[in-house]
This record gives sequence, structure tokens and C-alpha cells, in this order.
Amino acid sequence: MAVEDSESVLTGEAVALDLRPTGYALRAAGSIIDWLVYFGGYIAIVLILFTLAESSATEDAVFGIVAIVAAVGALVVAPVVVETVSRGKSLGRLAVGARIVRDDGGAIGFRHAAIRALVGVFEIFMTLGGVAALIGLFSAAPSGSATSSPAPTASTSGSPASRPRSSRCPSS
Repeated sequence: MAVEDSESVLTGEAVALDLRPTGYALRAAGSIIDWLVYFGGYIAIVLILFTLAESSATEDAVFGIVAIVAAVGALVVAPVVVETVSRGKSLGRLAVGARIVRDDGGAIGFRHAAIRALVGVFEIFMTLGGVAALIGLFSAAPSGSATSSPAPTASTSGSPASRPRSSRCPSS
């Protein structure tokens, strides 16, 4: 009988993957780096657009429109594009050696990245990271189990390639 090690992730199909879940501190560090970059991009875009709008004779309503468009672009569109194109990696995750994967160990797609970005607006900005921190602290998945969410993804470290292990039962 094969003994499963505590570092593997078990998929819904009962296949053990050679992926180590990233720890809370590394996930938090990666998220902080990512959101600082995205928020810094938002500030830069707003300053540039306000400077351009101020130099021309525009109405005051344009400034509100510019701020909303810049916020959506920097805090939703940019994370979706980065995670989709880089197949689950971003600047913060590259720095800590992690990537986002689906329950089955594959790279995330546009749908997963879009849901993560929209939920991230609530989790990170509307609650100043409090909800994300509490969920990360109290919902550590037991070893050998996969995560379950609207867009099932997990942050893993180590080799991005997953190698299924044999899970055959010994013959009687």
C-alpha cells in the first residue's frame, strides 16, 4: 500500500499531485507585493490622466470618470491580464516562488483570473485585507485535500509540473 506524503495535494479525482501548498506568510507577501504594484500603477495612471485633463479645458465630471476607469483598469483588468498571460504567476508570486493552479494542478485561465480579481476587490480593498487575512489564517486546508471555492484555485510553490502518483489499490 502506497503511503501519501503530507506535501502532496489530492484532487477531486483522488489523484495525488506533487505540489506543495504555499504557506500563509509567503502568500501574504506575494499578495502585498502584487497589490502595491497594482495600486502604484493606479496612482501613476490617475496622476498622468489628471495632468492631461487639467492642461486642457475639461469639465469637473471628467475627473471622476478618469478615476473610476483607472481604478477598474489597475485593480481588476491588470491582475486578470497578468494572471491569464503568465498562467498563474505575477510579480509577487515570482518573488516568493509560487503560482496559482486549479484543483487539478493545471494553470488557471481567464475565468479563474477574472473571478479572483473581482473577489480581490472586495477582499483586499473594501476590507483592507482583513477578510483575506482571516480566511488565510483559519481555512488552512488539511494536508492531502484540495481547496473548494467558486473558482477552485490554490497557491503552490515548487515545480509547476504535476506528476500524478499511482493510486491503485493493492490486489487481494
